[in-house]
Amino acid sequence: MAKHDGQIARQRMPPGVWDTDFASVARDCAIAAIQRRSTNRLGDTHFIKRLRYRDRSFYLKVRHIFASSDPNIALDPTRLHFEYRILECVNAVEKSLVPSVHGFIHHPAAIVLEDLEDAGFQPILQHEDVLSNDQVNGLGYGIASLHTALNKSSANQLFDNPSRNTTPKPGTHIIHGDLNTKNILLSKNDVRFLDFENCRIGYREHDIGWCLGHILIIDNDLTRCRERVNALMSGYKGAFAHLDKSRILDTINSAIRYRMTAPPGSPFFSTVNLDPSDTLAEVSRALAN
Repeated sequence: MAKHDGQIARQRMPPGVWDTDFASVARDCAIAAIQRRSTNRLGDTHFIKRLRYRDRSFYLKVRHIFASSDPNIALDPTRLHFEYRILECVNAVEKSLVPSVHGFIHHPAAIVLEDLEDAGFQPILQHEDVLSNDQVNGLGYGIASLHTALNKSSANQLFDNPSRNTTPKPGTHIIHGDLNTKNILLSKNDVRFLDFENCRIGYREHDIGWCLGHILIIDNDLTRCRERVNALMSGYKGAFAHLDKSRILDTINSAIRYRMTAPPGSPFFSTVNLDPSDTLAEVSRALAN
């Protein structure tokens, strides 16, 4: 891969969009976004910035480690570059599951992505007050398709590094690793998955349970638990019949408790009044069918 930022970006730009200024414009946009976010924060984060260029819109996913010595410098692009490679692998197998990737910029670390909002996609949290069961069923099918694409792709080669959990346990596969509702976009008839920084070797049941737990929190309705579980599982199980239901239940429990204990100000802060024990009892009955 070429080291020059412009060369990397040029390889992936849509026809007719590229010129020699694009990489510079994208870098300036990422740096400005980092500086605005760095004012009062330390830590490790990433975020999406929309970029307009020549009447086209793009996502810039920016990776930033806030350094106390110089909070305006983005460091260590390793994890974001790993996500870039995962997205390339999935797109090579199935182009309708993740955003198209147009390039990777090293300094500051940023991925240039398709703007899914321009294509009619919205985060689940903004899509509707309540998702329909048909949408949840389609989401289950989408997760199954994502699991198939990840494990058919060349992504396995990215896990040869011993530092990346490369000793598979029986029944494990490549999974997304963080299928919360912020990382799932829906259109009228389709789904896209974002944020593959936590992609890893693990149990498929983790992705299913984590997603279901977040959906149940959004619903905040005990009476809908069974139909939600049945809708997602029926969509997923058309592809994979054998799943460990106890793992799904345990992960739903973790997701619900995670959301209910998130502090104010967290993007996952919730004021729901679901009783975790009652919710898990309903989910258990649905999984038993």
